[in-house]
Amino acid sequence: METIKRMKKLELRLPPPLVAIFVFGLEFLVSKIIKITEYQLFALKIIAVLLILGGFVLGIIGIQAFRKKSTTILPNHPEQSSVLVQDGIYAYTRNPMYLGIFVGLVGIAFYYCNFASLLISFLFPLYITRFQILPEERALREKFGDVYQNYMQKVRRWL
Repeated sequence: METIKRMKKLELRLPPPLVAIFVFGLEFLVSKIIKITEYQLFALKIIAVLLILGGFVLGIIGIQAFRKKSTTILPNHPEQSSVLVQDGIYAYTRNPMYLGIFVGLVGIAFYYCNFASLLISFLFPLYITRFQILPEERALREKFGDVYQNYMQKVRRWL
């Protein structure tokens, strides 16, 4: 029971960009320390750059959709949302900003050409889903009720 309380305290605490920076740092460290998982393939550098740019664009599109509807993009206060954005990129993924960060982290791992770094990138969606997305979903269900519940049934969390 104590563990559950401690885990609950982590919900909506760390801003997702901070979590991304932490995971990026781990990817970098792992790429320098664990050399046995390295691979070389020039095309991966091109793919890496495309993934990084694609992730950035995906995140920006998500932010612009929120701004267009004049609702908050603050991830630690989902209850302050004034509008449920369901169109544009949000018709395909409920979390394009988080998806964009994850795609960028995968791109960085590809750039390092290190399999261990690629595995580290998956820490981001695991952490963000448990400590950010699930609490956001609870808050949005409370605020928007059946409208949000129907949206959740139509649009996937990630892809």
